[in-house]
Amino acid sequence: MLLAFTGSRLIRATAIRSSPTDFAIWLVFIAPWLARVITVLNCSRLMGNHDRPRLATRIGPDQARVAAMLLMTLRGTPTLYYGEEIGMKQAAILPEQIRDPFERNVPGIGIGRDGCRTPMQWDGTKWAGFSDVDPWLPIAANFRDENVNSYRKDKGSLYWLYRRLIDFRRNHVALAEGSYKPLMASGELLLFCRELRAERVLIALNMGSEPIAVSFPDKRSSGRVLLSSFADREGEEVRASFDLRRIAPESGCRTRSPIRNIKHIDN
Repeated sequence: MLLAFTGSRLIRATAIRSSPTDFAIWLVFIAPWLARVITVLNCSRLMGNHDRPRLATRIGPDQARVAAMLLMTLRGTPTLYYGEEIGMKQAAILPEQIRDPFERNVPGIGIGRDGCRTPMQWDGTKWAGFSDVDPWLPIAANFRDENVNSYRKDKGSLYWLYRRLIDFRRNHVALAEGSYKPLMASGELLLFCRELRAERVLIALNMGSEPIAVSFPDKRSSGRVLLSSFADREGEEVRASFDLRRIAPESGCRTRSPIRNIKHIDN
């Protein structure tokens, strides 16, 4: 199985973004490689794993929504590291709680991995619903508020965004099996298309902290928003142009467009 760690830090290439500068590097070096690879290979894609700090801690809770949209719309098999679906953050580990051999052997330089390996936060009960006894690693301090049970009740949560994305991918064959066509990777804008037979889905992601206006050069392209990162723009008509708001509260949307051969987008 080929695993593609979608990332911006070229040293490790496992985090999608830590700063605007890092993302600019991602666009210049990683995006072209990604475009070449995923047009011919069906990779397994992931944003986080058990060796890296938690995604929501690295990039922030709003950017984690962009990561969700990117992961679930790229060509290949999306893979979630447990807890990403609720935005679990890096947990603080006291010296006496350390289990990771790396941190035990070379303490104090920040290479410990226990903080991203703490138990899944299922609910607000003792030990977060993970077990009936004190677990191997401590439960994160925020577990009473940030857990699966709480987010199930909040339709605007990251948990529900992932539910919608999974359902969206399942019901749109272009996302599951379609081709990948890169349209633009410039500044803080990432734009690509997934297509299979008559179905075409345009994915537009704003990776930055400022709004982005996107316009089609031929002024004839049109469609409608199928899903947005805060689930508040579904059904919105798109004609010739559309706006992507800043990371908070809006950072991405998917539209269905019948127009073919879009070669350039003016930012």
